[in-house]
Amino acid sequence: MDKEIENLWPENFDCDYDNSFFPEKILKEQCKYLENKTNAKVYAEVIENTNRYYDPKFKVISQFIKFKEDYVHSLIIGSKLDTRISYEIFTISHNYKIYPLKIRINNSQLNSQLDRYKDNFNCSKKDDGFGEYWVIQKENDFIEILKFILQSNIMKLYIHKLMGIQEQKSS
Repeated sequence: MDKEIENLWPENFDCDYDNSFFPEKILKEQCKYLENKTNAKVYAEVIENTNRYYDPKFKVISQFIKFKEDYVHSLIIGSKLDTRISYEIFTISHNYKIYPLKIRINNSQLNSQLDRYKDNFNCSKKDDGFGEYWVIQKENDFIEILKFILQSNIMKLYIHKLMGIQEQKSS
């Protein structure tokens, strides 16, 4: 009789990393909140950039190819009615340890605003020769910076514009 090999996999695959949420999970929850707040006129999605050289959704070479971390995700918002119109707000990256996390903001005005208020957050600004990015040390700091970005006037302008597209198309 053949000897059976023991199953070495864990009982379940629930993952609790120091009681932290993965940044992607935090972003995906915010995507749901945005769709609810805009009555599904504006969508938000988190796109995993597994191939950092080519973005199949937009069929362009990504400008965020210079992150060397294992996990790279972008936050995109767009019009539900006119899917040609969308904005890549920022890209985050991290390795298996999650923090420190890097965030590269696509809008220069938003990046400047964060620069003016950076003393309110536990983060540091770096430049890797390909552009500026922020290094965030802990989940609480990520949430505070994310709140700052999502509640900024620039985000309000993007969303207002996207909702206006929806209203123009439906009238």
